[in-house]
Amino acid sequence: MVRMVLVLLVLAALSAGAEEMLWSLDRYPLDTEEMGRAFRRKNDEQGLVPVGIESDGKTMTVLSLHNSRLGARSWKMSSYDDFELFKKALTEGINQGLTPVDLSYQGNRLFVLFLALEAVPEGWAWVVCPPSAAEIKKVTDPWVEQGYQPTGITMIDGTFGTLLVRFKNRSLRGWTLTADSDVDSLTGQMRQRLARGELPCGLLTGTKATNIVFLSWADEARAGSTSITPDPDEQEPMTLKQIEATIFESYVQQSP
Repeated sequence: MVRMVLVLLVLAALSAGAEEMLWSLDRYPLDTEEMGRAFRRKNDEQGLVPVGIESDGKTMTVLSLHNSRLGARSWKMSSYDDFELFKKALTEGINQGLTPVDLSYQGNRLFVLFLALEAVPEGWAWVVCPPSAAEIKKVTDPWVEQGYQPTGITMIDGTFGTLLVRFKNRSLRGWTLTADSDVDSLTGQMRQRLARGELPCGLLTGTKATNIVFLSWADEARAGSTSITPDPDEQEPMTLKQIEATIFESYVQQSP
């Protein structure tokens, strides 16, 4: 099946009146060393850091954001072929001050992107549901009410997975899961939301639309609101044999 043309393009947005690249969407060969060099080059030359990832098994599509919006100190991308290792890595990463900002399932590999941020993570949750706006809201709302924030999103065998993180020093004003079907729509969405101070993280590219999670942080602790645009695009089935039997359950693990 032909994937959306969007992932074949390199998109960039310049801030008004300044030669500062605020964000980009790029595709790289699925080679960890090459991606590492590309990430370092984008950071050195353009000040961009990766915030969203999506793999199709041969390439990795990466959403990057200017680090002036994040203040990230470092990044790390790891892959796992076992769900228990994935859960253990999330807890270990959070205990080290690393925030899992996105993830991507493909074939027998699960990729996770970690960032060291000023926001200090203290726990995580993983929930799955059918790929509909109503179902996503249903499974994430209880965690948002407890102070968790959606960061990473992915699909596996037609099931929508959401990774949520709770921070010690950042509360959520609200979050939005967008769906854009063309380049103009995506660039407009990014321009408007970045101007409002929202932060993009989780990325999901499909055959019909591209989904991005946007977070809006508040100064005072309170329950966040949820806004989900039309149902996430159903993708070609992905297989991760190690977790096929359990993907319809919800996993929760908080760091000690």
